[in-house]
Amino acid sequence: MYAKIKMLILLFSSMAAFSFKADSINVVGQLWKLNDPNDPYNPAKYSTFTTPLPSCPSESRVCYIDIGPFDLIPIGQPNAGLPNVIDDPFNPYELYDDIRAALHEFGNDPFAGSSNRIIYERN
Repeated sequence: MYAKIKMLILLFSSMAAFSFKADSINVVGQLWKLNDPNDPYNPAKYSTFTTPLPSCPSESRVCYIDIGPFDLIPIGQPNAGLPNVIDDPFNPYELYDDIRAALHEFGNDPFAGSSNRIIYERN
């Protein structure tokens, strides 16, 4: 009886260990975590993050972005130093467009955007 219980505990603990593994990635620029998956276009919802990258917690939502310094809001503007995810209709290759494309392209995770941007989401 005890042997069966021990075997079940071993089985469940090994399943749990493999369920929560972190992925190893190569970071191109700076890694940012989206703290509110419902608001990917608000710069204040992002915080810096380091690897290893855990699995994305929500369905069809952006959870991490890997961007270069050119995608940060410049000094002197509100939210300076945070990802520039605000829509600018005069800039067709902005981070906003890549996030939008990643959310509309099912099954392509991570999404490789323009200018060496990488968008991580869970489909």
